[in-house]
Amino acid sequence: MSKPTAVGSLVVKPSILTEAKTLTSYDSGKTYFLNAVGGFTVTLPVPVAGSGFTFIVKTAPTTKYRIVTKGSASILIGQVYTTDINAATSPDKTTSGESYIDFIASTAVVGDSVELISDGTYWYVKGYCSVWNAIGLGPVPLP
Repeated sequence: MSKPTAVGSLVVKPSILTEAKTLTSYDSGKTYFLNAVGGFTVTLPVPVAGSGFTFIVKTAPTTKYRIVTKGSASILIGQVYTTDINAATSPDKTTSGESYIDFIASTAVVGDSVELISDGTYWYVKGYCSVWNAIGLGPVPLP
């Protein structure tokens, strides 16, 4: 009689990004460490139910890191939470129908992060930052 096969937890190796990248649905489940002081743009694939990505600042940018939806579709919905609420003008942020996420130049710090998960129509966003305006979300980006 053979022994049952034990299956351990599946570990997906994180990727360190140092330049622009266009993701596909096959990249789902990965964590990306953003690691270039000059910043760059990452393009999300079209939403597929259950797909998701995590982005973490590894090197604080002097030029923004931008995560943009494919075709600049306004399908980012969610919140950005911060530990730096020190006035009525610096609250957590809620967004709906945006097309990009920026880790702001000279403001985002190591450890700031964004998690995305899709229901097949939208990308749902949970962002976490140390400085209240370190992560910005916006409508169709300017060229």
